[in-house]
Amino acid sequence: MSSGLSRLPRKAAGVVMVVGVALTGSVVPANATDYSSITSDSWAYVDSAAPRTSFANQDGDAPVGAQVFASGTVHVFRSYVNFNLSSLRGARLVSASLITNETTVNDCTTQFSTQAWLTETSRKPTWAHQPAEQSPLPSLNGTFPRCPAPSLAWDATEALGKALQDGRSSVTFELRLPEDQQSDQRFSRTYNPKATLVVQANRPPGKPTGLTVNSTDCGQHQAVAAGTIRLSAVVSDPDDAFSLTAEFVYWPKQHPDQRTTLVASGVSGSRTVASIWYQDLTDGTDYAWQVHAKDTLDTGPWSAVCTFSTDFTAPDKAPTVSSADYPTPAFPGTGGTGVPGQFTFNANGVRDVVGFYYGEFEARTFVPADHRGGSATIRYTPSSPGPDNLVVRSADAADNRSESTRYDFWVVNNEPPTSCTPASGYLGVPRDCVFSSPSPVAGYVYSVNRGPGTEVPAGPDGTAHVTIVPTQPELSQSIEVRARLGNGNLTAAGFYHLDVDLGTPTAAVLTANPTIGQPVQVKLGSVLPGSVTFTYTWSDDQPVTIPVGPDGTATITLIPTQPYGQLLSVHTTTGDGLQSGTLDDYIDAQAGTPSAGH
Repeated sequence: MSSGLSRLPRKAAGVVMVVGVALTGSVVPANATDYSSITSDSWAYVDSAAPRTSFANQDGDAPVGAQVFASGTVHVFRSYVNFNLSSLRGARLVSASLITNETTVNDCTTQFSTQAWLTETSRKPTWAHQPAEQSPLPSLNGTFPRCPAPSLAWDATEALGKALQDGRSSVTFELRLPEDQQSDQRFSRTYNPKATLVVQANRPPGKPTGLTVNSTDCGQHQAVAAGTIRLSAVVSDPDDAFSLTAEFVYWPKQHPDQRTTLVASGVSGSRTVASIWYQDLTDGTDYAWQVHAKDTLDTGPWSAVCTFSTDFTAPDKAPTVSSADYPTPAFPGTGGTGVPGQFTFNANGVRDVVGFYYGEFEARTFVPADHRGGSATIRYTPSSPGPDNLVVRSADAADNRSESTRYDFWVVNNEPPTSCTPASGYLGVPRDCVFSSPSPVAGYVYSVNRGPGTEVPAGPDGTAHVTIVPTQPELSQSIEVRARLGNGNLTAAGFYHLDVDLGTPTAAVLTANPTIGQPVQVKLGSVLPGSVTFTYTWSDDQPVTIPVGPDGTATITLIPTQPYGQLLSVHTTTGDGLQSGTLDDYIDAQAGTPSAGH
């Protein structure tokens, strides 16, 4: 038969929307948890007038019923839509609807009676070889408010559920008229071949992963101490469920029938925790546990089995501590700051000790023992001279800790002393400072007034000479020095205070009985050698700079504006720009003899 015998009208321009369904070629979640829509991936129709020809994926709409062509030939049509079910593999089907819309209706006065059937899967059927009908979908017989109907939905739950149970990866649905109507062209219709399956399905939660006991991975068997034991796992659900239930089950390994269940809520992709209070467990017992997740419909597989053991008894003896490098708590001691020493901790006969905690004043740092009930040796470097101590506690595999041992020792003072020449002097006078050490050193690191450090090498005699020029009158004029030992460590810091005369100028009031609003003469005197200017500030006025006279003085005139004291601040500056210390003095304009230099 020629192709002209089955030439159908093309689909009208535009898109016919199916209410509530997106007609796309991929699975589109309609709900974040369990709804999705699947669009048909192919379609075909069969024609009684062309019994051996397959019309797959043609342009135009899907015909159902009889049509009389111009030649007078009657064509009876049935249409088939195919769906890929791979996205539903392993899912529990809750509901399903086959949805499409009418595009043309030959006679809107006729009652709707199109049937939908689940058939054998067939992508290229012919009239002569139609796929076997398997299950009819509940009928939609009746009339609809609009013609053509913009949305038709057959309940496909039972039919699709059976197809999934049978392991089918695809299905075909047939659209046809009843036998007594299919040759009557009044009942003929066409449909949108892009039909949609809207399914509500549920996939069971996944196998929990990332199991831990008290935040330790389950690959490492763990002993737990008295307190709260936290079991945790990461639960997941392929439907991205926001509300999962995790069931944790634990039991003594020797009594698998004594199972206890703990229930915790969780969110897919997140860690879920269940807690056991140690009093619900037996001391000295091996336990096993596992977990699975549940959503509102299904239960996921059990996780791998994880184990832990209980140990609620702490080591009954404190450890012993010894050191050949720092053996005594008496002055003058041994070693020195920056000088490491070895300290040995011993389990003191407690056989289940696996390590020790230690620290100054509080035992926080862990070191493992060389074997259960054994010892551990650490290197500790004192940072300050004088009395020092280490506090040490034994720990078993469950991290139960013994009473503490305090080991006291004395650290030799090896801070480098400093001497400077001249011992005292004005600002700007260079000082030759010598650093030395009671023990051999490689060099020294020093800083002035807590500034950046400078490193200098030690000479053959172990000393270092540096020149320091104090220039900043507002600072404390201190030197901080550390010795660099041969092992590369630095000692504790020695401090030296420079005796510096800041060259602060003087001020003397020349006017007797200063009066508010009347001029007052004040004589300024320079002290810092080489001073060339005075800079003074009177009360809140702007600073004023004047030259230093040949005799090292200058006289200024001030006018008091308030009773009692009014502040005069004065400093000098040398020709090299060195600034002296600042004199702050108050001039009293109240009755009585004024004073300066207080």
